[in-house]
This record gives sequence, C-alpha cells and structure tokens, in this order.
Amino acid sequence: MSEFLTPEAPRDLRASLAFSVLAGAVSAVPIGRASRRTRRLVAGLAAGGTALAAAVAVRDLLQEADAPPRLSPRELAAPAATAGAAAAVAAGVMASSFAVDRRMEAALVKRGVTRPRLLIGVAAAVMSFLADRVDGRFGDRPAARRDGVGGSATE
Repeated sequence: MSEFLTPEAPRDLRASLAFSVLAGAVSAVPIGRASRRTRRLVAGLAAGGTALAAAVAVRDLLQEADAPPRLSPRELAAPAATAGAAAAVAAGVMASSFAVDRRMEAALVKRGVTRPRLLIGVAAAVMSFLADRVDGRFGDRPAARRDGVGGSATE
C-alpha cells in the first residue's frame, strides 16, 4: 500500500478515504429503482453541473489565450455549444448508468447476494480509493517527465 502514498500522505490519505466513503455511500443508493421524476432530476443536475463546468473551463481557456474581454455572440457560440454538448453527454451517461444500476443489482440478487447494494457500495468505495491513490501517485509529476522529456519517467 505504501507505494500508493504521496509525500503529503496523511492529508491526501484522509481526503482519499473521505471521498471513497462518499462514493460508496452514493453508490449504495438504489437510484435505478427511484421514480422517473427523481431520475430525471438527478440527470438534470448532472447535466447542469457539467454544462457549468464546461463553460467555466472554456472561459478560462479563452482568458489564457488572451481573448478580448468582451466576446461577440459569434465568438460565444463555440463555448456555448461545448457546454451544451457536455451537458447532453452527461445526461445520456446518467440515463445509461440508471439502467446499468438496475441490471447490476438484479444480477447480484440472481446470484444469491443478500445485500447487493452494500456490495455495490463497498466495491465503489474500494475502486474510488485505489483510483485516487494511483492518480495521486502519477498525477503530480511535472509534465515534462510524464512525457519522457527532461529525465526518466521513473524519477
């Protein structure tokens, strides 16, 4: 396990554990069995959040590229289209995940698992923790080293 710990391990480890517990708790909720209205609300919130994040990211890229402070409607079309496309993808992914959730739970019940939501939650927490630890280990290296420029990738 120590190979997954970063130099700021105690703080990073606590954050990883907290996020993993949250991911597990959210995954244990049987959203696939929720009412259609609730599923639409969740998908809408995901789409709205994604659109907002995409719009902010595009705005930041434009600011870094020294774009003029006020953009014309034509210049705003691309960021708006990007945000809209990201929102549509997020809504589609959420709708698909609801179907996968129902099927996964049904398959576990069919195989005799007495608490399938608990198993799904624990699996999500473990996968979230491992992904966060691996990302923390490899994600903080300078870009030049990740690309193999300026030193060995194992440094």
